[in-house]
Amino acid sequence: MSKTNFIFFGTGEFAVGVLNELKNHGIVPKMIVTKPDAPSGRHLMLTPPAIKVWADENGIEALQAEKLTSIVKKLSTFNADVFLVSDFGKIIPSEILQIPRLGVLITHQSLLPKHRGTSPIQYAILNGDKETGVSIILSDDQIDHGKVLTQDRIELTLTETSKDLENTLSKLGGEMLARLFESLEESIEQAEPQDDSKATFTQKIKKTDGFIESEICLGLSEDEEVNMKAERKVRAYFPTPIAFTILKSKNGKEIRLQILKAIMEQKRFTPTLVRPEGKKEMSFEDFLRGFL
Repeated sequence: MSKTNFIFFGTGEFAVGVLNELKNHGIVPKMIVTKPDAPSGRHLMLTPPAIKVWADENGIEALQAEKLTSIVKKLSTFNADVFLVSDFGKIIPSEILQIPRLGVLITHQSLLPKHRGTSPIQYAILNGDKETGVSIILSDDQIDHGKVLTQDRIELTLTETSKDLENTLSKLGGEMLARLFESLEESIEQAEPQDDSKATFTQKIKKTDGFIESEICLGLSEDEEVNMKAERKVRAYFPTPIAFTILKSKNGKEIRLQILKAIMEQKRFTPTLVRPEGKKEMSFEDFLRGFL
């Protein structure tokens, strides 16, 4: 079923990676549904979602909807076989789930039922998982709960950042969808329910989640497990919201310090690349010499 008529729901860079891989296989959506432009950056300039930029560059109509229920009629006019959802950031209402002939497929960045919810990539890193992957499921009325059509897994090196893992999994997700399109109806019929007894759940990441105690950053903690959790935070929260600590300067002023890179060295947590608030990034050694 390589000529499947579909609409794609997505917002961020993961969705862009999935679409790029689908395009490499000659598969493009009839239309894209995404979020409205939103304030971004230091100056809070109104900025389109990454997927909207991709749609414009590829000559595909992008529908930006604040309320999905307001576009039900328009979506119905496309006679889509299936809707694809990747990194969308909104719950799909039941009125929309019922529109496509074959249903709504979600590309999720974990081996479901593990890491259901909004932050599977970050949680895989935070937990020190040795493997993760992508699941493609048939959406139902619960979050990341539907039947599984297919899963592919990858081993983790325990050095990946969230950005690295997002890039890897988005390409994998696109490849999986391209394969599915060759026998989509059969794959949907053979989809298997998840084992809810093994489900784990993720939470939305907050900026404050990235905080690391100053004692850990200065190498004063001898607790290897605590130090390893801090190192995972740095990787999990890059490029956003970015791990940070609060240190006192020579004159007693508090400095908010973003930690961009760190390593484990002799069982201790060691920042290597940092950025003081309002300053350029620098080595942690240079920061210590100049600020503390």
